[in-house]
Amino acid sequence: MREPFVYNEKGFLLLEHLISLVIIGMLSFAFLALMQVVSVYTVDQTALTMHEVNTLAVRLQNEIRSADFLTVSEGHLRAHFENDGNVVRFLAQHHRFMRQVNGRGGEILVYNISGADVFLFDHQSARLSLRSFDGDVFQFYLSTLSIGINEIHVLEIDNEGGRINDEE
Repeated sequence: MREPFVYNEKGFLLLEHLISLVIIGMLSFAFLALMQVVSVYTVDQTALTMHEVNTLAVRLQNEIRSADFLTVSEGHLRAHFENDGNVVRFLAQHHRFMRQVNGRGGEILVYNISGADVFLFDHQSARLSLRSFDGDVFQFYLSTLSIGINEIHVLEIDNEGGRINDEE
């Protein structure tokens, strides 16, 4: 004859249930805390940072210093190099500030630009103004004259034209 099937009547103890609830509660609390940190941390992809502006200022001034003279055509700043015949054009196009050599290419120097204005003082110096989407205006005073290596002047202006930040 067959032996009857024996059921194991042991189950989970109350202590085991409490331990599992504590572990699940701790994991839930950690997950909620992580979600709060992630939801607060948002990066503004449309903002132009001062680091980008300062890097652009150094790069522009270094290139302009080696130019022979400057011109403005169609609202774009052009740096002319007589030794190799190249003309470097700086322009704002499709929300980017770009650099082109002899009308070719399109090296992007900085993103998130709503527009650019150029004012030519003479054939040796110019003022370049870049507008960001936030309404900030960044002005770069550029010169082909090599007066001093640390004379890069970036001026940030708010919407009303008041001075916010002045860095040298």
